[in-house]
Amino acid sequence: MNSLPPPIPPSNYETNFGGPVRNDGQAIASLVCGIVGFLFFGVILGTVALVLGSKARTRISSQPERLKGSGLALAGMILGAIDLAAFVLLVVV
Repeated sequence: MNSLPPPIPPSNYETNFGGPVRNDGQAIASLVCGIVGFLFFGVILGTVALVLGSKARTRISSQPERLKGSGLALAGMILGAIDLAAFVLLVVV
């Protein structure tokens, strides 16, 4: 009577109920603050990049099935640290 096959569930039906994995917003903000602070020697933005990057890496490691972007956060932290080191060198010299 009914010749239609049963519907096929999506490929991530069993493993990913929370939706797609996405980049953490704090990781992106950390990278942006690190880049802008690095270009304009903004000591405040360097500090913000370090704090946001640290918080983002903690969130990503606690929810790896939902969030990604640990490398973005790490890059923001590195740029923030370079920014702070450059500021200290500028003040000392």
